[in-house]
Amino acid sequence: GTAKSASHYGEALASLRVGETNRALRLANSGSLNAKQARIISIEALTQRARAAFNNRDYAASLYALNLRGKLIGEPRDLMILRGWSNYHLGQKQRARDLFASLDAQLSTRATRRALAQTR
Repeated sequence: GTAKSASHYGEALASLRVGETNRALRLANSGSLNAKQARIISIEALTQRARAAFNNRDYAASLYALNLRGKLIGEPRDLMILRGWSNYHLGQKQRARDLFASLDAQLSTRATRRALAQTR
């Protein structure tokens, strides 16, 4: 019922707070959360997973998490930059440069200018 759903949602949020993304995703996919709760948990867990993979230099895993996340919600600018650098580190330099150029054209920032300079 709703009490169990609320309890599992709280558990999933607590798991995210301590970086237990696998546990949070298991709860999100268990069927015990409502659709909105499951989506919120999944998006945040995949965001955390993408960042953690990138920080561990596992760029393919970072892109994989970003792609899964992209099926649920649009990609914010900071994650687009993470996507660009993941592509760059995987040797997909033109794809990275195209993404950085597009972001820079929308809004030029120190991050986009630095990325463009490095991918020239």
